[in-house]
Amino acid sequence: MVQFAFALTLLAVNTKPVSPIQTPAPDISSIRKELNEQYKNWRTVRLNYDRPAMESILSPDFYAVLPDKRLTRKEFIDAIATKSDRVTLLRFDSHILTVTPKDGAWITVITEKLEVTFTDKTGKKRRGSSYWVTRDGWRKENGQWHAFFTESIGNENWRDVKPPFSDWDSHDR
Repeated sequence: MVQFAFALTLLAVNTKPVSPIQTPAPDISSIRKELNEQYKNWRTVRLNYDRPAMESILSPDFYAVLPDKRLTRKEFIDAIATKSDRVTLLRFDSHILTVTPKDGAWITVITEKLEVTFTDKTGKKRRGSSYWVTRDGWRKENGQWHAFFTESIGNENWRDVKPPFSDWDSHDR
C-alpha cells in the first residue's frame, strides 16, 4: 500500500497538466469589435443594394438557411441585391449577442431589426418590420473577414405597427 501511494505521488509530481487547447485563447473582445465593424459595413451594403460589396464579403462557399429553404450564395445575393419597385429597405440594424470560436472560424448569434415600406396589392403604401435572430459563420482570410453562412434561428414580422420591443426605436450602429 505504501508503494502504491508513493507511485501515485511520483505520478502527480511528474505529470504536467494537459490542456485541451494548446494555443493561447484568442482575444474575443477584439474579434467582437472587428465583427461589429463587419456588421456596420453589411448594414450599408444592404441599404444600398451593393452587389459588388456583397460578393466581396460573402465567401465562395457561402450559403443561407432560411425558415423555408436553403439558398446558395448566388441565390442569396440575387434575393437581397435586387431592388424592387414595391419594397424599399429603410433599416437594417444588427446586434451581436455572442461570439464563439469554432474550428478556425467565428460563430456569431445576432439580432437584426429590419424596416421596409411597401405597396400592397391595392396600391396602398404600408410599413413592415421584422426582427430576426441568426447564427452566422465568419472566417478571416488574408486580413479580410468573409461570411461563410447565415442560418435563421427565428424571426417575426409586423405590418403597420411598432414591434413589441422597448428598444425598437434604438439603432444598433
